[in-house]
Amino acid sequence: MSRNVDIVMPRIRAAGLHTLSATDGPVFIGPTTRSFFVPNPDGFWAEFFDHGVKKKP
Repeated sequence: MSRNVDIVMPRIRAAGLHTLSATDGPVFIGPTTRSFFVPNPDGFWAEFFDHGVKKKP
């Protein structure tokens, strides 16, 4: 859980990693919750998410 996945994304990209999403960024999985998955070097997926974020109209 992160307070804001927008802060995590530059670190993910700096490590040369990409997300599973088509937009290569966080996606809303609920009205106020965003999530994304990233593969780690061991072949597992790490999930990052935050909540309390509202969709922009």
